Amino acid sequence: MRRELLAKGLRVGVTGGAEVVSGLDLTLRAGEMLALVGESGCGKSAAAAALGGILPPGLEPRGGTVAWEDGSPVRRGEGIAYVFQEPASAFNPVLTVGFQIAEAMRGVPKREAREKGLSLLRDVELGEAAERVWKSYPMELSGGQLQRAFIAMALASGPAVLVADEPTTALDVTVQRAVLRLLRRACTAGTAVLLITHNLGVVALAADRLCVMYAGRAVESGPVAEVLRAPRHPYVAALLAAVPRLSADAGTLQGIPGRVPPPEARGAGCTFAPRCPQAKPECFETAPAFVADGARAVACHAAATLRG
Repeated sequence: MRRELLAKGLRVGVTGGAEVVSGLDLTLRAGEMLALVGESGCGKSAAAAALGGILPPGLEPRGGTVAWEDGSPVRRGEGIAYVFQEPASAFNPVLTVGFQIAEAMRGVPKREAREKGLSLLRDVELGEAAERVWKSYPMELSGGQLQRAFIAMALASGPAVLVADEPTTALDVTVQRAVLRLLRRACTAGTAVLLITHNLGVVALAADRLCVMYAGRAVESGPVAEVLRAPRHPYVAALLAAVPRLSADAGTLQGIPGRVPPPEARGAGCTFAPRCPQAKPECFETAPAFVADGARAVACHAAATLRG
């Protein structure tokens, strides 16, 4: 049975230092893709690692809960599979890809694992190359082939949740679209997918819901089409304005002045206030609450003036 994964008040910190994720709530629903978006340094990957209890050295859990919808805790790696942006680092270079995919299917007889593995490789659009990929060592495959084989390996264990951390980075457009189709196919089969990206074009193509992070906190969430059509947080509006456009009336490309503050420099107020053109004195003094309004939520003192 597919299950929802619920993260409440998730907090992650640098070991002995400041927080990099502060009070994040996420709901991952079966058959749905949630995109987690934000600039580098916003805490997206740290939050995703915390979901499965696989924080890297240097980071530590500081609070919050991660549990399945029935209240049972998430044990390390159980029910959650990860796909990272550098697939070569996920494979053992001295073992064949097929051996490693079969290894993910614990308890499945060798012949059955091979048949299922080859089927998964065909499902990830490797087609007639599936047999060759199965027998190959990682170094013998292209980046696109490895990324798709990585997704096949992640799906081999039948996870309830698939976390894809920047899975299309450094891939050409054709392979990017193939990877996104695979993630959508996983959703159709009932898997909950968390897509971590900074690419709003990818979000618009593939995701159902969107959660935008800034400096360790969620600033806006909701259905993708609604948020992209009428953002309520100045940061989200600025991200959309910075997306390159090819139309004749596109105008000058807009950037966002400043940068994401490092964890140790985040004050008591809204962390986006120093970069926000709508900032008021209260924004520098008090952090806004993350307030829900139907299917959407936003953390901004000025959000009432931005509602679409």
